[in-house]
Amino acid sequence: EFKGDNGAVQQAVLSDGTVLDADIVVLGIGVVPATDFLKESGVQLTQRGFVTVDKQMKTNVSGVFAAGDIVEFPLFINDDQQSNVQHWQMAHQHGRIAALNMLGKTTAVRSVPYFWTVMYGKSVRYTGYGPGYDDIVIHGDVAALQFA
Repeated sequence: EFKGDNGAVQQAVLSDGTVLDADIVVLGIGVVPATDFLKESGVQLTQRGFVTVDKQMKTNVSGVFAAGDIVEFPLFINDDQQSNVQHWQMAHQHGRIAALNMLGKTTAVRSVPYFWTVMYGKSVRYTGYGPGYDDIVIHGDVAALQFA
């Protein structure tokens, strides 16, 4: 629960009753693919609702391809484990690979995910695939925006 005054948050109340003072709240709720319409289609979906494809972006249904945020595909830098990467760059690659395979030009997806953004005048760049992490390493002073 969030408590505040005049539309400004002042506290977050946790489920155990703990009250945390807060000036701002960032809420991450996750992403659910909009694939309910495929449930009775025969196209294989994961428990989370993602469409399963192979390296050529083919589904389990002959002649049906899928690409983008709704798919789990064998990611070569993740030992070809089924992975979901929701970056525009991967969606672009998926579409390209799917189109080539539709045209009979057998091509496997083999792209390293990357994205970048600029926040507060600082560039943030990410390359690879990290479904989890063990450590956060910061070099410099975050408060002064002088860090890597």
